[in-house]
Amino acid sequence: MTVNANSIGKILAETFGQDAVRVCSTHHLQVKFGGLHNVYLNASGKITLHRNGMRRARPVRGINQLIEQIQLHDSANTDLAHVKELLDLAKFIGFAKTALPNGLDCGVFVDAGWKDGIASIAIVEIRRDQLGLSQIAQSWHERTANSHDAEIRAIEEGLRFNSIVTVFSDCQNAVLKINSNRVVWIPREQNKLADKLGNMRLNNTCKTTQE
Repeated sequence: MTVNANSIGKILAETFGQDAVRVCSTHHLQVKFGGLHNVYLNASGKITLHRNGMRRARPVRGINQLIEQIQLHDSANTDLAHVKELLDLAKFIGFAKTALPNGLDCGVFVDAGWKDGIASIAIVEIRRDQLGLSQIAQSWHERTANSHDAEIRAIEEGLRFNSIVTVFSDCQNAVLKINSNRVVWIPREQNKLADKLGNMRLNNTCKTTQE
């Protein structure tokens, strides 16, 4: 049997139903099952599955594993679900209130993870105004030489993210290197939002508001 999106789509339709499977091209199809999943085939017939809500696509070994991975999909346990939970300000309202030092209405918290030459940089802005508390968060990847450079890049991007407010980092060496009166060192416990977001290794922007 020739392995292409049409042939695999017919097999998937037997499990998930005809209406749940959409062939987009000879090398791409979609399956709707607890979310919309993308299935890709290369020229040699190897299959890659990008499950709904996940940051990365993963190779699968054949049609049986493909079906199994889709069936096991848990929308509450995906990268997207985790970051939404992280950025649910109702759960972190207590932290947000204590994270901003007295007298400050806004602060930017930054952190960076690093592995195999890839930095995961996270920025979280917490703002307090007449509407209550709001939070904007971003996370992305870029190449850096080492973890120290990654922390410096996080601070630099935090300074650009908001050109007025104080930037908080839990990397003391990076704070000393930047040497700016707008950059302040804080213990890791006070920087847990940016720390966790950075470790998720996601490309994400999210804004939440809580009165």
